[in-house]
Amino acid sequence: MRKRKAKEITLEELHNKYIEEYGKIYTINWQSNAARIHNYGKQLYSKKISKIQRNDIDQIFNDITKEKKYGTANQFLVKLKQYI
Repeated sequence: MRKRKAKEITLEELHNKYIEEYGKIYTINWQSNAARIHNYGKQLYSKKISKIQRNDIDQIFNDITKEKKYGTANQFLVKLKQYI
C-alpha cells in the first residue's frame, strides 16, 4: 500500500506524460488540447490523481460556463476524461 501511494502522480505529471507519449504522436491538434488542459486545469496540477474529486472538476466547469464558453467547458471535460 505504501509503495502504491508513493508512485501516485499529480495531474501535471500525468498531463506531461500523456502529451509526450500519446498526444504528440497520435493527435494532430495536441497543442490546443494541451493548452486547454493547462489553462483551465492548472489549479489541479499539484493534486494527486486519486485526490481529485468531482467537485473540483465541477467548479472548473462552472467557472468556464459562467464566461459563456459552453463548447470550451465540454471540450475540457472530454480532454480531461482522456487523461484519467
